[in-house]
Amino acid sequence: MFQIFTSFFIIYGSKGGCPMTITKKLVPVIIACCLLFSLFLPSVQAQAAAKFSDVDPQRYGWAMDAISFMTDRGILNGYPDNTFKPGNSLTKAEFTAMLYRLFDKYRPNMQEEDADLRLAGYADVPETHWAHKEITAIYDYYFGGIAFAFKEGVEEPFFQPEKKLTRLELAQIMYMAIPFADDAPGASCQVIMGMTDIPYELFSSYEEADEYRFDGRYSEDTGISVDYYVSEGAPVLYPLVLVKESDGSCSSSFDDYSSIIESAVASMHTSGIMTADDSGYFRPHAPVSRAEAVTILNRTYNYLKANRNLQQYSSLETSSAAAGTPVTNPQPEPPAGKPSSTVNPAGNVKTFTRDLAVEGELETMIDTEGYRSITVSIEAKEKVDVIVQLGGKKSFIRHEELPQTIALNGIKQVSLETQKRVFDLLNRDADYTAVLTVELK
Repeated sequence: MFQIFTSFFIIYGSKGGCPMTITKKLVPVIIACCLLFSLFLPSVQAQAAAKFSDVDPQRYGWAMDAISFMTDRGILNGYPDNTFKPGNSLTKAEFTAMLYRLFDKYRPNMQEEDADLRLAGYADVPETHWAHKEITAIYDYYFGGIAFAFKEGVEEPFFQPEKKLTRLELAQIMYMAIPFADDAPGASCQVIMGMTDIPYELFSSYEEADEYRFDGRYSEDTGISVDYYVSEGAPVLYPLVLVKESDGSCSSSFDDYSSIIESAVASMHTSGIMTADDSGYFRPHAPVSRAEAVTILNRTYNYLKANRNLQQYSSLETSSAAAGTPVTNPQPEPPAGKPSSTVNPAGNVKTFTRDLAVEGELETMIDTEGYRSITVSIEAKEKVDVIVQLGGKKSFIRHEELPQTIALNGIKQVSLETQKRVFDLLNRDADYTAVLTVELK
């Protein structure tokens, strides 16, 4: 604004055709003119309110910027009667279409080279379905038990496209799709314990916690989480199983069901994408409204932009001022006094051995300061992938791609987490003992 009026005075406030110099006496005048002129410029919120008759600034002020940003770019449209219906809930298909449009470079199932991880289709999403292209492009096998599930006797998974999307489902989808920075090991437990409506049980030992897992969260026939099976009844959220560690922190890695929910909810909350209210209510089973959906996607867009990852996900313009405040997340710090999850630079090779089926996924933070590269390898009878996070970016490395050497480029910490191949859990005789080796150079 100041630049606009500076140009105005240079062009029109001249004598004899020569630009007039702006003195200190003119600065207050210019500022006053800017403020006066700004009164006649509609704000983003005012534009959204004028565009849709049912978007009340008093009620939806928190979503106004996102509504304008998303509707201007065709991510989600209004209705012919000049309404947006911000309180209406979204189906899974509708949200997937929004995700597809905003992040037009994100096509994991189309780009998946491993046939075992690529989904051919869904039993309930025929090619004639309006969102078939979007659904089949986005979700690969990593979204099993989150975006899709199975029915006994049917080989193809079920997506349930017309099902209303809940906040918990959305949190897990976004966590799997976007490289949000995870909390330091143990920190996410504290986030969960601070929430009112996310149930949990805290145990002092793995043996004590093991008995609690036989409460129906896993199928008696296959041992797989019930989330991998289509449920027709009301959603059930089993208490998250948390175990106290020797250093005073806690972990949910012992229980697969608890681990993904804890990580997703805590990550969404601490990054500011989806938060609990002041009373600690996250509302996990509440349906996602249209206003919430555009706000969550807009915050994610800004998060990626702030962390310089946006170009990997979207080709939408990044030079214009995006709506909302960019949300950043601090880099995780390793917990003190936990040698099993930190490598000392003095030794450049470290080996971790863990029974992933019994003890849960292996999570560790590697201190890489002073090294140029890290080589990750894994030995396991079954296929075990590795999630690597460095420099705020998270990537999956498939079992078949290991060992893999990664340049550090000055990065001081690298987070590693194993991930069992979900569909191999059908094999009751599977041996998930994994040996993870890290070499620093």
